[in-house]
Amino acid sequence: MASNPAVHVPSLFQGVLCALALLFLWSGALATILMGIATAIFQDPTMGDPLSMFLLSALLFGCGALLLPSIYYGFYRAFSRPTVDTLPWLRRTHPALWIFAFPIILAIGYGVGQLPVLSWIVLPPLNLLAVGIPVGWMLFLAVRNLPLGSSQRLWGVFDSGLVLAPALITFFELLAAMAFLLPVAMYIASQPELMGKIMSLAETIQEAPPTPEILLQEFGPYLARPEVLFGVLIFGAVIVPLIEELIKPMGVWLLAKRRLRPAAGFAAGALSGAGYALFESLALTSGGQEWPVLMVARVGTASVHILTTAITGWALVQAWTRRRYLLLGLCFLTSVAIHGLWNGLTIYSAFKSLAEMRNLPSEVPTATGLSMVAPTSLVILGIASLGLLIFFNRVLAAGNATSVAPPNTSTTAEAPRESVL
Repeated sequence: MASNPAVHVPSLFQGVLCALALLFLWSGALATILMGIATAIFQDPTMGDPLSMFLLSALLFGCGALLLPSIYYGFYRAFSRPTVDTLPWLRRTHPALWIFAFPIILAIGYGVGQLPVLSWIVLPPLNLLAVGIPVGWMLFLAVRNLPLGSSQRLWGVFDSGLVLAPALITFFELLAAMAFLLPVAMYIASQPELMGKIMSLAETIQEAPPTPEILLQEFGPYLARPEVLFGVLIFGAVIVPLIEELIKPMGVWLLAKRRLRPAAGFAAGALSGAGYALFESLALTSGGQEWPVLMVARVGTASVHILTTAITGWALVQAWTRRRYLLLGLCFLTSVAIHGLWNGLTIYSAFKSLAEMRNLPSEVPTATGLSMVAPTSLVILGIASLGLLIFFNRVLAAGNATSVAPPNTSTTAEAPRESVL
C-alpha cells in the first residue's frame, strides 16, 4: 500500500497562521459591529461614534476576507491536494481599468456622507473600495509582466504585508514611542500648569469626550512650539520610517531561502508593500465631509509604501543572490529617505494647519518656510512615486524577459517569463 505523501510544513504553517488571524479579525469585526449598533441605538456620546466603529468593522472584515486565499492554498498545498488558480480570474477583471471607478466611488461616498444614518450602512463598504481600488491598480502597474511565482506565494506575500507586518510594526513603534516620550513625560511633570490641564482633561474625558476645538484651545500653544515640531519630526520622519521600511518587506524576508530573481524580489516587495498600504489606509480612515480628500491623499501614501518596499525587496534579493550588501544598504536608506520625506511633509502640513487655526505670528517656524509648500510637495512626491513604479516595472520586465537563470538554481529559480496580469 502506498504511503501518504509527507505534509508540506511551510504550507501548513501558512494555512494555520492565516486561519488564526482570520478568526481574530472576524471576531473583532463582529464585536465592533455590535458596539456600533449599541452606540447608534442609545445615542450616548461617551460610547464613541457609530460611523467610526462601522468603518473599523469593515476594515477587520475586509482584511480577514483577503486571508481566505492564503488559507485555501496553504491547507491544500500542505496535503498535496490540487488547487484552482485565482490568477486567470484576476486577469479577467482588467486591473488597468479599476482606477476609473475611483472618482465614482468618491462622489457616491461624498453624497452618502451628508446623511448620517445612511452613511453608517453605505460608507464602510465604499471605504473598502475607495482604498482597495487605487492600491490594486498601482500594484498592477508595479508587478505586471514580472515573475510572481505561484498563486499561493502571491497571496502569502501580500497577506504578510497586510497582517503580519502591521502587527510587528505597531509593536516596535509602541516601544520606540515609550522610549521617545520618556523625556516628554519628565518635562510635563516639571510644568505644573500643563500638568493641571492634563489632569483636568482626564476628568473631563470620564464625563464626555472633549471636542477637537477644546483640545486645540487648551493645548495648541504647547503643540505649536518649535521644540515640539522638531521632536515630532525626529520620531515621525526618522524613527518611524526606519522601523517600517525594515519590516514592511515581510513577504520578501519570508522568501530568503529561495533563489529569486531581482525582478521577483521587486514584485514581492510591491505585494508586501501594497498589503501594508491597504491596512494602514483603512485603519486611518475617518468619515465626514473630508472623506473624499482623505481618500485621494491616501493614494499618494500607498504609492510611496509600494515603491519603497519594492525597492527594498529588489535589493534584498541582490544581497542574497549576488552578495551586493552595499547596494542593499543604499537602497534601504533611499527607501527610508523617501518615506521620511513623505512623513516630514505631512507633519509640516499638519503644523501649518495648527498654526493657521491658532493665528500664530509669522516668526513661529510652523507657520513659515517648508510648511507653506508641504501640501504641493506631497502631491509631487506621490505622482513621482507612481511614475518610478511604472519606470522600474518596465526596466525589470524588459530585463527579466531576456535574462539567464543564475547558476545552481535549477530547482528553485523563477522562470524568466512567469508572470501575472
